[in-house]
Amino acid sequence: MLRFVGIILLILPFSVAAESVYVTDQLTIGIFSGPNEQPPELKRANSGDLLEVVERAEGAVKVRDAAGIEGWVSVNLVSSAKPVRAQLGAARAEVDRLELALTATKAQLQSLNVRLKEAQDGLSEEKNRALDLTSQLTEATVATEVANKEKIKALETPSQTPFISADIAYGMWILISFAMLVGGIIIGYSWIREKYRRKLGGMYLRL
Repeated sequence: MLRFVGIILLILPFSVAAESVYVTDQLTIGIFSGPNEQPPELKRANSGDLLEVVERAEGAVKVRDAAGIEGWVSVNLVSSAKPVRAQLGAARAEVDRLELALTATKAQLQSLNVRLKEAQDGLSEEKNRALDLTSQLTEATVATEVANKEKIKALETPSQTPFISADIAYGMWILISFAMLVGGIIIGYSWIREKYRRKLGGMYLRL
């Protein structure tokens, strides 16, 4: 039974997660071959260095650095919390990163605002052109309607019965003129929409 307990005690330290400590805000400390700064001094460790705890003794801690060197340091010179100096450096680095990201975001936003202003100006110009085109088409339709009425009157004679009555002919010309007006508007709208679709890289812009 005692042998079984002894085996468990030997295995248990290896199953527990390794403890780590940081060198405190003191600039440098010595890592010695024995507790209580027993010489020789094996190496120096800087503030903020992460050391793995190997063993603890009264007033001292045996540690292992990143290079695998093991030695003893005073328990008062290490801490499980990251030193303020190291935390401040990390915080400053994060602030610098965020400032760079903010600057880049502002530049992108400014570029998007410029592109949006250009698109709005272009849209306003095309709307004006569409209005002009609609006005011209309306005038042309009215002129055509007047000319057609005059032709119908010229073809009418008192001695002959017209093939189509004047009211029917007038109605037909009205329908044809309205169809021409609608077709012109549709063609103008399609032309403007296709132009802006190409200008905006394949996206349709709703007027």
